[in-house]
Amino acid sequence: VDFLKAEYEKHNGADDTHDVLTNGGSTMSVHDVATLCKMFFRELPSPLVPHTHYDVLMDAVRTEHASKEELIKATVDVVRSLPDPNKSLLGMLLNFLS
Repeated sequence: VDFLKAEYEKHNGADDTHDVLTNGGSTMSVHDVATLCKMFFRELPSPLVPHTHYDVLMDAVRTEHASKEELIKATVDVVRSLPDPNKSLLGMLLNFLS
């Protein structure tokens, strides 16, 4: 995993990074990719959901809602209030996971 991270950083996220992560003669498992993803999120300068939004988000999902639509609206409202870079990264993560 350290080798893959170093290779990625050496190429500075350039378009050929896909080749670094898929070729390169090393065997890589899905666990290695998951570890790289976890490392990326751990090393962010601030959390994906900033501390200022975390409690609000947790309150939104913990609150008893009359309907599923109200839960979705409350969650979307919090996500929309995130800073643009965080919102964009969250969108990419959710897209990747879907």
